[in-house]
This record gives sequence, C-alpha cells and structure tokens, in this order.
Amino acid sequence: MEDLFAGEIESFVSSHDWSQTPLGAAETWSSELKAAVQILVTEIDRVKTSPDRHNPSPEKIQQRYDTLLESIDQGLSIAEMLFDPEGRPVDYRFLEVNSLFEPMTGLKQVIGKTILEVVPDLEDFWVETYGKVVLTGKSVQFEHQAIALNRWYEVNAFPIDAPLEFRFGVLFTDITDRHLSEERIRLFQERLEISLGAGDVGVWELDLITNNAWRSIEYDRIFGYDRLLPAWTYEMFLSHVISEDRARVDREFQQSIETQTSWNMECRIRRAKGEIRWIWTKSRTEYNDRGEPVRMRGVVRDISDLKHTLVALQQSEERYRHLVELIPQLVWTADHEGLVLDVNQRWLTFTGLSTPEEAKNYGLKPFIHPDDVEVLGDCWKVCQQMGIPLQAEGRIRQHDDGVYRWYLHQAIPLKDDRGKVIKWFGTGTDIEEQKQLEQQYANLLQKIQERNQELDQFSYIVSHDLKAPLRAIANLTAWLEDDLLDIIPPENQQQLQLMRSRVNRMEELINGLLNYARIGREDIPLDMVSVAELLADIIDSLAPPPSFTVEISSDMPTFRTKRVMLNQVLANLIGNAIKHHDRRDGKVEISVQEYPEFYEFVISDDGRGIDPKQQTRIFDIFQTLEGQDKQSTGIGLTIVKKIVETEGGKIQLKSEVGKGSTFSFTWSR
Repeated sequence: MEDLFAGEIESFVSSHDWSQTPLGAAETWSSELKAAVQILVTEIDRVKTSPDRHNPSPEKIQQRYDTLLESIDQGLSIAEMLFDPEGRPVDYRFLEVNSLFEPMTGLKQVIGKTILEVVPDLEDFWVETYGKVVLTGKSVQFEHQAIALNRWYEVNAFPIDAPLEFRFGVLFTDITDRHLSEERIRLFQERLEISLGAGDVGVWELDLITNNAWRSIEYDRIFGYDRLLPAWTYEMFLSHVISEDRARVDREFQQSIETQTSWNMECRIRRAKGEIRWIWTKSRTEYNDRGEPVRMRGVVRDISDLKHTLVALQQSEERYRHLVELIPQLVWTADHEGLVLDVNQRWLTFTGLSTPEEAKNYGLKPFIHPDDVEVLGDCWKVCQQMGIPLQAEGRIRQHDDGVYRWYLHQAIPLKDDRGKVIKWFGTGTDIEEQKQLEQQYANLLQKIQERNQELDQFSYIVSHDLKAPLRAIANLTAWLEDDLLDIIPPENQQQLQLMRSRVNRMEELINGLLNYARIGREDIPLDMVSVAELLADIIDSLAPPPSFTVEISSDMPTFRTKRVMLNQVLANLIGNAIKHHDRRDGKVEISVQEYPEFYEFVISDDGRGIDPKQQTRIFDIFQTLEGQDKQSTGIGLTIVKKIVETEGGKIQLKSEVGKGSTFSFTWSR
C-alpha cells in the first residue's frame, strides 16, 4: 500500500481534478482519507480490465467517487465552514454525506443545509471544534455527546484543502450503546465500591503467575493505608499477618489451591501503624484448561468489632449461665412455639432428668399435677397467641419423694425488632411454704370470723340483758315521779332524776362499747361525700347555742369515702368542742389541708384547754377529764381514735390550758 498512488492507480487518482470536489486536492488528503481511498483498490483492479480504463468518462469518475463514500463503514460527512465578518466560525453547510450518515444521526436530506438549520439547538462545541480543524489544518479525534441528538459519537475530523473553500471531513461512529454500557458499568462499580466501603469490605484479585495483586481502596485501608500502594503481592500480605497466625494462613492458602476449594479463613494482622486487627477473607481460584491455577479473586473484611462483640457475648453467656445456676428458681428457655431449648441444673435435679437434651424431649407437662394441666395449658396458649408475659400457679412433682409442690410459673417473651416472639425465658419459684401459710391464714381468718360471729351474738345478748333492767329502772323512776310527784320531797325527786340520768349514761356506755367492738368488722360501702354538706348536717343536729360560733373553711373536699365513719369522727370531735366549752359564746374552727394521698382535717376551739398531764390518757377507754362527769361516758374519743386508725389515718391533740384545743386527724383520699 505504500505505492498506493503509483502506476495506473496514480493515473486513476490524477485523472480527475479532485480540488473541484468536496475532498479537495489529492496531495492535501489526510492519512485518514488516504486510508479510505484504499478501499478503492479492488475497484481499481476491476477498472484495469475495463475497456475505458484509459479515458474514464465523468459518469465513471462520479460512480467511483460515490463508491468511495459508500465503501466506508463509518458515517461520513463533508462540509464547508461558515464564518461571521470577524472570522469566527458560526455554522457549517453539508456538501456530501454517505448512506450511513442518516441512520447514525437521524438527520435526513441535509445536503446544502447548514447544521443549525437542521439542528437549531446543537451545542456550540461542534462548530467550535470543526472551526479549529479548518483554521489550524490539524485533524482531531475525540468522543463526545451530541445532547441535541441524544447520542454519543467517536469522531475523526480532518481538513480538506480547496481554493477559497474551508472544507473539512468527518468520519464518525455512533457509540451511544457502548457509552451507555460503559456508564452503567461505571455506575455499578461506583455503587459496588460504595457498598463495599460502607460494609468495610475490600476486593482483591491475585495473579498467581505474576504474583501481582489488584485491590480496591478499601482493601488497603483495612491494612492501614490511606491510599492504594503502587504494588501488592502475596508476600506483602503475609508480612502483615502476625507471626502466631502466619504459618496457618499460608498452609490454608496453599491447600485451597491444591484442593481447588475456596479459601475461607480468619486471622490477625498488624496494620501499617502497628495496630492489631482481625480480618476475614474468602476467595476462589481460577484454573486454565490444563488445570493450572492462574488467578484468585476474593474479598476481605475487618471483623475486629465482630470479634469483640462475640467475646463480649461469650462473657455475657457465661455470666448468664453462672446466674442461672445460682438463683433458687427452676430456669428454662423455649423457642417461639414453646419447645424447650435449655434448662438449668436445678431443673434437672428437681425432675430427676440427666441432661438438657432429656428436658427437651420431656418438656414440662409430664411433671404437672393432673388437676393443674388444663389451667396451666390454657394460660400458656393465651400468652403464646398474644405474646404477653405468663404468670400462673401450679403444682409439679419432685423427683426425690414424688410429692407435688406449688410453684409460681413465670415467663417473658423475647421479641425481634418487628415485635415477633423469637424465644421464651421462664422460671419456676417454689411457693409451697407460701401456699401453706396462705392456707393457715385462711383457716385463721375463718376462725376469727367465727369468733366475731360469736362476739356479735354475745354482744347482742349482753346488750339485751343489760339494757332490759336499765329500761325497767328508767320506767319505774318515771312512774314514781308521775304518780307521787306531789308527795315525794324535793330531795327525793332530785335523787330520782340523778338515778334516771345515771341509767341513761349506762345505756350510752353500753351502746358505745357495742360500737367500739364493731369497728373494722363491718363492710361499709363507699359514697361520694361532700364534706361541707356533711358538716352542715352535723352542726344542725348538734344545735349549738345561738351565741356559739362555728366557722368552716370554704375548701372542704368532695370525695369517695365511708360517710358513716367520717360522720362519727367529725360529730364526736365537734360535739366535744361545743359540749365541754366553758363559755356559751365560744368558737370552733374547722379547716382542711390537702395532700397527695390523704386529707388532714383540723377542729380547733377557744375553750379552757387540756392540761398536758391529762392529754396522754384522753384517748383511753372510760377516761374523762371531769372525773365523774354526768355528761360523758369516757368512750367517745376512744371510738374516734379506733375509727381513724382503722381507716389508715392518725389523730393527735395540741392544747394549752386557757388557750383552747386543736384536734387534727388524717383521712385517706
């Protein structure tokens, strides 16, 4: 081909004035265009034998020229550059195109048109680049995207010299599919590197023939390098493996190649700055047709954190096992379906089984008391279905003596992030002694109830037997006064009145004793009580003298409580303050203080006060401050104290002689 333009071929080329064609003079053709002309060799050989080979007609020359254009397996266009008055390239007009131009560009009938007429929004890059080719006379090769055409091209642009014309040729190939494939591959590689980097995974490939390795950047980072080293070999890898693991690692590496199995191992390495880390690597070896190893590809990952977690998990498992064996409960674990996975030694000893495997096979049911199987089974099913903790009591048989003992069975579900039960952790606590105590308590309570019934009957009998003669005496004195009023001397009338008051006092004392005995033994319902209204009723029933003042604070509460009990306490304290006051114009103040769990009621008076020496005994039964006071039984404050304490409160007194008294008591909310 070096003598392409020699002999007859030269005659062929020189037989036409190419300068008048878009290709320009032959001596100015670029190497690319000359290469294209080579395609005409076969045609020239044929022409040699043609009758008109010495004097080709213009039609023949045009035919050969067209053949030249169509023989090129790339898109081809020949154009002239257009300039503005300042000499800047602004557009170009198509002169010739081959048949591949249209399918590669999607542009039709472009001959004689400018590129901006055909593609108005074409990027400036194309005109500017081809303008440089024309102005500099230098060819260019490049790949670029034609955004307006939505295609990628590989382009070879070259100048074509012609008098007074600025012509250039473009050989191009549509590489859109190739470019998209390359872009997809590039994006895939980027995403893969990001994924591997996020997972601390390095990728490597070792050429077993040259011993050179390709690695990802994450690979070198795992070994402590900030950037890829220029080279890497298997020996360099081994040098990072700590001496204690090195022989094993190399042996497993060689064995994987010899046995044609994957290399899967963990070891410790010393990083570039001396830090020791755990790594895991896995790879496979490729072999040629002769079975010779040629290449090994694999991944590597830093598993130091995982190793530390496993160590911590192992230590936690050991602590759990020690704790399980130390606690006095029977301990078991089960899967989400309730199948036993593990038990502690105490369980094995209690049931007489030898190993946890036996416990898995037996489960719990064979050891449960027949009367408790259904109850415990139903409870367990509900907890399993709803994924809620289990708590139930049931008897299980002890191996040593065959006796059934009461146990409190408890279990909690362990759930995953989605709330699904994956495991059950359960215990059994021996409550046999508690059950016996409960039975003893029940028996004792029954006896107490029986004694209370007997006491109630006794109280009724005593009340009836004591009140009957008192009523007879009261009636007798009333008859004597009615029948003999004019006869009985005043002194005897006074004695009869004293007798009747003492009889009334005795009856009140009997009633007080009965009330005292009943406190805490009767179920009294709770009512919604307005304390302000309750106090108004109490004061109205006590009917203090008109000159007596009773002040009630405005913040009295309304709450659910035992109306009868609270009424009795308030009526007694307010009644005492009025009854035992030394003046008819006395004053009583009633207030309340609210606390989170109780109210504190305060009843203060401005009476004579109580001597500190007597304050310690005022709550004792049958004690009065006025000796043989005709008005008092000495049991009222005793009843008040017992009611307050039975309801969970406390009562106290603050008083000084001559400065009045203050009773305060607490009452549960």
